[in-house]
Amino acid sequence: MKLTHSPSKLRTHDISFKNEVLIIPISKLLVNPYNCNKMDDTTYSLLKNEVRKNNYDPIIVSPLSIYDNKHVTEKEYIILDGEHRTKCAIELDQTHMRCLIHPLTQEEALPYYYKRQNIHGTTDGFKESNLFNYEKEQGRTSHEIAERYGLSSTHVKYRQGLRKICSYVLEKYDEGLLSISHLEVLATESEEIQIYLSDEAVNLNLSVHQLALLKQHQKTEPRESIGGSLKANPRKKYKYSLRIGTLHPLSENQKTNIIIAIKNTIDKENLMSSSWSKGG
Repeated sequence: MKLTHSPSKLRTHDISFKNEVLIIPISKLLVNPYNCNKMDDTTYSLLKNEVRKNNYDPIIVSPLSIYDNKHVTEKEYIILDGEHRTKCAIELDQTHMRCLIHPLTQEEALPYYYKRQNIHGTTDGFKESNLFNYEKEQGRTSHEIAERYGLSSTHVKYRQGLRKICSYVLEKYDEGLLSISHLEVLATESEEIQIYLSDEAVNLNLSVHQLALLKQHQKTEPRESIGGSLKANPRKKYKYSLRIGTLHPLSENQKTNIIIAIKNTIDKENLMSSSWSKGG
């Protein structure tokens, strides 16, 4: 493919340029705020080494005049695919990137490159949350967003809920003490309850399923445990008011009994799963 060193002279609205590699100054590239891809440290280090050797695939960009003509900036292109490559280049004090032009509007580009990156990489749940909430602001329902991005409505709703996580819980996530799935369990609760349940999850090393069971147990008064069962009486409110959002912590004895019941439930489910897999 021919290399062109003067992209500013091109008629960027002409789609015939999309298969031509351009050398574009990084200063002219805008990072896409809705790119949901993430990369672990090891993979990023390997990628950075390839960028250092100039051995990387061209990144894909769209002219801002096409992507979003209302966006006022000195940038000329927005990155559709290649944010990590560009970040590596910046850290290596490189000034230009090899680029392919894919002249898409924002409406076209967001689902197309989300699906592409979702197949080849790992998505960041919080970036997904920003993307789906942006789509919601455009008037789309969770069901419409799910169809547009090839996902389930449940996945979209869980991701949208991450915006409700309080800063205290986010710190635990950043420290690696909670997973994003733990956060999705907590997202429907008030800040006070998020803090309490997140502390319990960390202190007791609860799985996502165990945390969900503990959360449910806060809302109803458990019956006498029979063989570790987690059955509860839904008619009795238990130290928790959904209406006013207050929480009174469990006693240590109550907490111990609940955790034993949770673990027994998980063990029973694992045993049943094992029996099914063996054809029992």
